Amino acid sequence: MSKLLDSNRRMTPLTMCPGTLAYMPPEALREPPVYSKKIDCFSFGVLQIQIMTRQFPDPGPAMRVVEDSRSPTGTTNMPVLDSKRRKSHIDLIDPTHTLLPTALDCLSYSEKDRPSAQDLCRQLA
Repeated sequence: MSKLLDSNRRMTPLTMCPGTLAYMPPEALREPPVYSKKIDCFSFGVLQIQIMTRQFPDPGPAMRVVEDSRSPTGTTNMPVLDSKRRKSHIDLIDPTHTLLPTALDCLSYSEKDRPSAQDLCRQLA
């Protein structure tokens, strides 16, 4: 539950970003978070993977630490593409499954590369 009703009958957010971590797109994990219409498209892709595998989505870490001699700490955080974070689940799906390409499009790292809701309706019709 991301919101609770307080004594003044107002909604009080409990988190800085909406949704459930396993379904969140990369842009929602940025600081500050960025939201667009494509946030739901990403979550839909995760849901498709969940349906096809019959497993709760349990992605790997969103960031990985890499050596960086330019950084004061000697390391830097690099984003991990969701197709890699979710590889263990994606590998369980038959590569010829008709919904797999649509799900992978929805999981695109950049929201600009994800299909619109209208595109999804056309693809799934």
